[in-house]
Amino acid sequence: IFELILEYTYIISHTDNLMKIYFTILYCLYGGIIITHNRYRSPIIAFLSCSALLLYLLLMPKSVSASVINSVNSCLYGVIPSLFCFMVLSKLITNSGVAYIISKPFGKIFSKLTGLPGIGFSVYMFSFLSGYTSGVIASAELYKSGVISKNDAERLCAISNNTGPALPVILIGARMFNDAWLGVTVYIIQILSSITACLVFRNKSTAVREDVYSNSYTKSLLTAITESLEGGIKATAIMCGYIIIFNVLGDAISNICNNSLVFSAIRPFIEIVSGSAGLTEFPHTISTLILSCAVTFGGVCVHMQAASVMSSYNLSVKAHLWFKVTQSLLSFVFSCVVVLLFQSGLF
Repeated sequence: IFELILEYTYIISHTDNLMKIYFTILYCLYGGIIITHNRYRSPIIAFLSCSALLLYLLLMPKSVSASVINSVNSCLYGVIPSLFCFMVLSKLITNSGVAYIISKPFGKIFSKLTGLPGIGFSVYMFSFLSGYTSGVIASAELYKSGVISKNDAERLCAISNNTGPALPVILIGARMFNDAWLGVTVYIIQILSSITACLVFRNKSTAVREDVYSNSYTKSLLTAITESLEGGIKATAIMCGYIIIFNVLGDAISNICNNSLVFSAIRPFIEIVSGSAGLTEFPHTISTLILSCAVTFGGVCVHMQAASVMSSYNLSVKAHLWFKVTQSLLSFVFSCVVVLLFQSGLF
């Protein structure tokens, strides 16, 4: 599809108006055929979506360029500096066997809390220090290595798709709202809601197959570092690609809605980084409530990244979706309590 869009954009910039109409119709049909090849998608919806995107690129080229530039800058100066190293570390933790060492002291406590194998503690803990999908990647790697079952991997992916302090505290709180404590509050609420949701979705514990785990990591440290670095680069590039395309779509909808406050409140649930900037226009109380839910949920962009990772390992996203929705609702409850405590002067 990206090749199709680039090819189409080049052609219409070098043809007259009649040929632009012809190629618009032709490429809309071609794009619709490509997208709807998957039998599980609705052909009509996919075709209309592709057509709308191509027409938007044709009619609003300056807006698209501005959106892409803003997204690239956001990735270069915000996302990549904050998350790239964590993406590499999430791979290294599972590739080097560090996960087993970290999980040893706290594995039993983690199993009682979640009903998952104790080896998952390192992944769960690391998800609160890194960024979205890094925990999902680490969970999927454990399943690929035969350490945990498919059902446990799906549940571990669900509870480990969290964000570290860099996004809510530095990028959103300090840079966008000039209030680092707002980011700290949102970050703590995410942790509390995750622990509570783990109790709600607690699963029957499965024993850790330590012999399988030990035999799975016979590779040298140099090989583990090399594979982790390559995997981190790939994961970061994919994440930035999702951010760019969702920011373009978000700006397109925002222009159609004439930058309405209603869409500004919804946009963080689509793409959290660019969507959070629009919440600066809201009162502090409302911003706290929306950010708490949106940061916990991660946005449709993050869910698609997680789905892409999980599907490549043949893992279902059903448990992931239900857990994140429940966790977001719990975050809303906790944030309401925090707001009431602030307003009453008790906190």
